Amino acid sequence: MQMRKKNLCILAMMLLILITASMCSTTPVKTEVINPSLTFPYFPDPIDSEGNTIPVMIGQNVVLPFWYWIRITEYAIDVQKTREVYEDWKKIYLNEDN
Repeated sequence: MQMRKKNLCILAMMLLILITASMCSTTPVKTEVINPSLTFPYFPDPIDSEGNTIPVMIGQNVVLPFWYWIRITEYAIDVQKTREVYEDWKKIYLNEDN
């Protein structure tokens, strides 16, 4: 009878240890790489290849070459795209509504 109680006590302890061990296990945390693919636009250099400043003020008018105007326009478009990507990224990952 004493041996049977001892065996049952050992089995009960083993069962408690196994139950405790199974409840203490953790699941691996899945991490996601967040890459909003932001690129920062490059502002065109206000000096041309000859060293002259762009734009040039003539009285009340500003004169600038067409190629420089295109670069400024491209810069503005790139800034707008970056802002849109950033706002979309904030809505998705930070749960913010603007």
